[in-house]
Amino acid sequence: RVPGALARRRALREANSDAVRALVRVHGRTHAEVNAELNQMIGVRQISLATIKQLEQRLTLARAMLTKRR
Repeated sequence: RVPGALARRRALREANSDAVRALVRVHGRTHAEVNAELNQMIGVRQISLATIKQLEQRLTLARAMLTKRR
């Protein structure tokens, strides 16, 4: 892997984690439920196996879910 890609992936994983925490607070669901739903929506079994594109899609979906519920 390219070092820049690793940094991008790490940043996206962190941003996704922040978004999941916010969704848990807003929706009152568990981390496992929110993560499972987002993973299913982008078609991955585990976040560790997600591509950069999938992590970007997941973050976009999570942010859209937050915007809808506020």
